[in-house]
Amino acid sequence: MLDKNRVDLYSLIHKAQRVHLFALSSQIARADLQNNRERAEIKQKLGMLIDHLIAHAAHEATFIHPLYAEVGELAEILGDEHEELEENLELLEDILDQDSWDDLYAEFNRFIALYLIHQDQEESAQSDILWKNFDDKRLAQVMNSFRAQRTQEESKEDLEFILPCLNISELTKFFTTIKSEAEAPVFDNICALAQDFIGQERLIEVKKLLA
Repeated sequence: MLDKNRVDLYSLIHKAQRVHLFALSSQIARADLQNNRERAEIKQKLGMLIDHLIAHAAHEATFIHPLYAEVGELAEILGDEHEELEENLELLEDILDQDSWDDLYAEFNRFIALYLIHQDQEESAQSDILWKNFDDKRLAQVMNSFRAQRTQEESKEDLEFILPCLNISELTKFFTTIKSEAEAPVFDNICALAQDFIGQERLIEVKKLLA
């Protein structure tokens, strides 16, 4: 069960991934796959999403799985699942490379089904294992270590991927954390970037809640 008072390593990124996965699935469902422009757009979006998911799995293996390894065998199990999911992503890449467009929608949704189960397992493991064995200081160190190795461009891409997918409550919690940890110029810079991704009206609403 989600505890809104704990440091959460999964929920926001997983929610953003679901938004992007569902949106692309809907786009593929409606697309005229005989249209070269629509096929090119789908191919670009799917390629970017595949790259994101492969990188995300590597980040979890680097920064989160060592915690599981300290208290049990789940790190190895999750690692095996990541390998299986990557094989499914490779199958999607093969479909694109071979222009097997009639197979794409069904295979993409099979991947989504498997990935949703994987996300649920990770979020349940956070509640059952991470929150019971590690305090928020240790979990925050994981997040800070991840952020520290991101380049400025990668951090911008992270914001663009995640922020438009969040509700006002989640955005407020996100910016509350940033404001408490970052120096004022850094916070102001993130707000400026966020306006491009969520719009001025939503940013103003969030800032009112931060005041």
